[in-house]
Amino acid sequence: GPSEVPEELRAKAESPVIEEFRDSANRRDYDLLLCESMVVKERVVYWVENINTGQRKFVDEQEKIRLVGGSTDKTPFAASDNQETEYEWKLVTSYTDIVTGKEIKITQPVVPATELLTMRQSKAAAFGFCKAICSSPTDLKIRYNVDEALTMLTSNWSERVTSWLTSMPVRIFLLALLLLGAYVEFHTPGVGLAGLVSLICLAIFVGAPYMTGLANVWEIVIVFIGFGLIALEVFVIPGFGVAGISGMLCVVVGLLATFIPEEPGRTLPIYWPQFEPGLQGLKIGVTTLGSALGASIVGMILISRMLPHISWLHGAMPLNPTAEEVGLVDPYNGYAREGDVGLVESPLRPAGKVRFGNMLVDVVTQGMFVEPGTEVEVCERQGNRVVVRPINT
Repeated sequence: GPSEVPEELRAKAESPVIEEFRDSANRRDYDLLLCESMVVKERVVYWVENINTGQRKFVDEQEKIRLVGGSTDKTPFAASDNQETEYEWKLVTSYTDIVTGKEIKITQPVVPATELLTMRQSKAAAFGFCKAICSSPTDLKIRYNVDEALTMLTSNWSERVTSWLTSMPVRIFLLALLLLGAYVEFHTPGVGLAGLVSLICLAIFVGAPYMTGLANVWEIVIVFIGFGLIALEVFVIPGFGVAGISGMLCVVVGLLATFIPEEPGRTLPIYWPQFEPGLQGLKIGVTTLGSALGASIVGMILISRMLPHISWLHGAMPLNPTAEEVGLVDPYNGYAREGDVGLVESPLRPAGKVRFGNMLVDVVTQGMFVEPGTEVEVCERQGNRVVVRPINT
């Protein structure tokens, strides 16, 4: 999981960021102390107001003690000393919400030592970071004194299509169709439409996130490496072992990675997400893969048991062949079947040749020797193996 930056490296990591914030604060007339409190967690900030002039400003803890009173010393004597002094400044207790016009109460310090400064629109306006809030194009035109019509930036058709293709229901459908197409392709001879559909679904499944910036090249590469390992296991390596398991892991990891957005600070292509968008993407990915797998299993059962018996779908998936269709071709053209009688042509020692009609057949006896001219009967037939015995025995 995430760990805190070591103290010896923290200053080196924060220094350039703090300098950038200071430069921006000076150029845009923002409060320097508030800008630093966005980066440095230990920076304590108070908001004070001049009792006579109404001026408000942000100060650190030491300046707050000087202007308002109070002390880091919590003894009763220190408290009584502070009460005897009259100050021209006081702590701000509320500010006016620029959106609703209501008074919003605040607690001091406005930035405690355990937090970084974070703001919503009303607080940003009160702290001087927001000049105005425009709730409509008309307000924006009035704010900047624009007379011409505003050009609205909208998504074009390709962006809308890509966004639709990366939605969860569509990706479930694509992955389920990919698996079903692969199943049909492996159960039908040759290369057909099902394989092409699977390839198209795979291209869309990993290509759409890549076009939106959600997926990187390495994620697509690892998916294809996984499919390559699975193909190697199926077509080259006998059995099922390391290549097949590694291929499935690569495919799952690569597909899940297409759901996880890029995170700052990562050094490896494969990483466990640490922030909420990444964790949410991982959750959506697991749900998508699980739903697609379940839907594809149901589809495979329907294809294997029901669809082959529907007449108008016979062309999509052929019926299982009968025993006669898959039987071996008889090399003896119907001769030398069990019970047939033939004439020995060569000595059987115990193997030799016997003539059945006009067909000369290689046979073997049950261990006995038989001389030429003897009539023999086929007592056993297993494929090309023909076992004979003399008729007079």
